[in-house]
Order: sequence, then C-alpha cells, then structure tokens
Amino acid sequence: MSRLTLRCVDIWDYFDRKQREFAAASAYPDRPPLFEEEPGSDGTVGRVLAFLGLTEDAYMKVYERVVIRDGVPHREVYSYSLIVEESFLHGWERDPRNHPECPVHEHGPEPQRERRATEPVTLPQALEQSWDELSLRAEAPP
Repeated sequence: MSRLTLRCVDIWDYFDRKQREFAAASAYPDRPPLFEEEPGSDGTVGRVLAFLGLTEDAYMKVYERVVIRDGVPHREVYSYSLIVEESFLHGWERDPRNHPECPVHEHGPEPQRERRATEPVTLPQALEQSWDELSLRAEAPP
C-alpha cells in the first residue's frame, strides 16, 4: 500500500493543514486550539492541543508533538481520546517515552482502560472510528 507523504515548509504549515483536517472531519474545536512552536526550534518542532466537539456530549481530545524533518512532518507523540459524557471511551496513542515496550497502542473504555498494541493511526482515522462508535451508541436502545 502506498502512503501519501505531506510536505511541509515548517510547523506553521502543518498547523494550518491540521485546522483543515479538523473541518474536513466535521470536528470543530470547542475552544481555540493550541498550536505552539517549540522555542528555539526554528519552526521545525511544535505541539497541537485541541478539544474537538463531535456531538452534544462527545468530544475528542487531540495532542500531537510534531517534528518537521526534510519537509516531512513526523508525529513523535500523539494521543487521540474519545470522551463521551465526560468519560473516556477509547484512545489511540504513540508514546515511546512512557511506553517503550509498546509505543503505539490503543486504550479501551474506563475503568480498566486496557492497553493493546495497534498500528499507528492518523487523526482522520481516529475520528472516523469515533464517528462510527457514536453512531452505534445513538442507534442502540436505551
């Protein structure tokens, strides 16, 4: 399977693309997202923190630490968490510092938040899976 690589001039170009990614997935920030360049990085390292409203009682918390190398963005760390009725429902993470034994994984619902190894996911993939889960919940009998 081929993979499309997005070229970025700098971290601010990545941030701009991320905002368009939010809109394309019909996920709009509940509050202004944080797009922060790491001081001294000359526009090559930054962080994204956003809370994307999905439904009246569901949102996705988004965190990414991104490094631009040779014009290519690399998500060194990411965390996408689906929150429904203020409870954690599902999450996808890449966190090699805190989980070197299983850096790319997902978490199931509270209270256990069981961790399972998985393939890396993109924000659009996590949002698509979240929309599917929310649709199933909406169709389920009370």
